[in-house]
Amino acid sequence: MSNFEAIPGVGIPVEPHNMYIQLLTYGGFPLLIVVVGLMLRGAWLAWMKFKSCKGENKYLYAAVLATILAIMIYSMGGSIFAARQKIGFLFWALYGIAAVLPGRGKGKA
Repeated sequence: MSNFEAIPGVGIPVEPHNMYIQLLTYGGFPLLIVVVGLMLRGAWLAWMKFKSCKGENKYLYAAVLATILAIMIYSMGGSIFAARQKIGFLFWALYGIAAVLPGRGKGKA
């Protein structure tokens, strides 16, 4: 058991500055596997739709894929869930875009 205390003048306690380690300590391997699986699934959906799309949405899927990958890399040095409320929503918004927008030949957009 550790006795971490808040840094004077800062409103958040000490954190590992790595989302993957943070998830591992908060919820163990099950939480880490679920969150990383969701991230990889979002990247996979964006990649598959990027490859199959020939219309105007192709660049949107490229942007979604690049941003999800950037968030995954950023998470190695910081956590999108800890004291970063301004960007914490970004992954989930992009994941929703990747999951909802139709691929080629599926619906009209």
